[in-house]
Order: sequence, then structure tokens, then C-alpha cells
Amino acid sequence: MERVWAEEFRIKFNEVDFNNRVKISTLFNYMQEAAVSHALKLRMNYIQDSDEKNLIWVLSRTKIKIRENPGYREKIIIETWPKCIDGPFAVRDFLIKNDKSEEIAGATTAWLLVDLNSRRPIKVDLLREEMSLVEEKHGINEPLLKLKQEWELQYSYKRQAVYSDIDVNKHVNNTKYIDWIIDSFPPDFYKTKQLDSLRIDLLSETKLGDKLSIQKGHSPDNSNIIFFTCTNDKSLKRVFQAETKWIDI
Repeated sequence: MERVWAEEFRIKFNEVDFNNRVKISTLFNYMQEAAVSHALKLRMNYIQDSDEKNLIWVLSRTKIKIRENPGYREKIIIETWPKCIDGPFAVRDFLIKNDKSEEIAGATTAWLLVDLNSRRPIKVDLLREEMSLVEEKHGINEPLLKLKQEWELQYSYKRQAVYSDIDVNKHVNNTKYIDWIIDSFPPDFYKTKQLDSLRIDLLSETKLGDKLSIQKGHSPDNSNIIFFTCTNDKSLKRVFQAETKWIDI
């Protein structure tokens, strides 16, 4: 049994930006693929139960810390493993390495197992023994506490969920929210700034055609720390909230 899964990816031409840096949403896509591959490889009973009982795993919280941005044609290796149970969440961590096996990014994620009929999470603690937890290894060694909005935000732009945003679960895929955050900045911003870390809480689903409002604002103490919210215009539910930290280049 492979308790830590490793999967190799080669960065494609359309997965880098105009600075030849891998897009952050691409890293999230890679992590999502590696997590699914590992779950299928483990052939855990709860995966089979999920199909039979109309359950799905839903990403709830994520933090990624970037140390180095690879470019086009570079090879990276994603390592991932189920780390622990934290209340209602199953925590899965990731390490991203270059072709020299040097760590270039780390991430930690919290997942809920949701009943599609009630749209509510179910307890995952009973699955502890089946998850082959690796509690001594960390992508990021910190708990994923819910983000708090601590300063005023301003309207940034509106977005509508379109066909290309929707995944097999018939809602906007979490990686699309990352693109929406990145798209809120003008191109010149990326000539002088590089993402250091991103924390996002996914709070409610978005379906095809939903119209949303995105707000952002920087910390009064540090202009390189920027907070985001996304709200569904019709339901007024908050879809996600995120905190980004940037460094000068």
C-alpha cells in the first residue's frame, strides 16, 4: 500500500503565464489529479461507499505556500497523503518538488464528505483506520482555521459562471476560483509581484449561470496581504473567502 503517492507532471505551454511561471490554478489542478489517483490506488472502502451512497468529497479549505515557480516544459512531482482527521474534516497534505527532488511548494487541504441528498457533511472519524494516515509528514504544518475578514473590502468585479467553469459535479470547480482571484489584478501587477501563499475557504457551491460579485482589499498594515470575498448576487451567500500574500520581484 502506497501511503504517500507521487505523481509526475510536465508543465504545458498553456499552463504558464507571460512571465513563464506556472499558473497557480495549474498547481491546484495537479494536486486534485494526484489526490484522485491516490484514492483510486488505495481502493479504500469509503471510496466505494461514496459511489453507492451518493456521497462526494468536497474541498473546504486550502493553503498553499510557493517557494519557487517552475516554467514551461519543467517537470514537477506531486507527493500527497491523507494526514489526519480534524473534527469534520479529512486533512490531505501535498509537497511539490522539482526534478532535483527539491521542495518548491507545500500545501494542506481540508475535505468534507457530503451527502448529495441532504447536501450536508457526514462524520469522517469512523473512516480513520481505512485512510492510512501519515500524521508525521507535513506539506504545511499548521491547522486550517476559518479565515476572518479583518479589514474593509471594495468591489472589484462581477463574474458569471459559464460552461467552462463547471465540472462533473455540475458546479464550479475549485480551481476556477483561483483563476478568478488572479484575474482581479491588472497585468502590470505581475511584472513586480509574485504569489507567496494563498488561503481559501470554499463556503457554498456555484452553478452554471450564477452571477457573482468579487471584492478585495489589502491589509492596512501590509499592502502585500490582500483579502477576497465572492458573493452570489441572488442568494447573497458567500461563495468563498481568501487571503493572498505577495512578494516583490
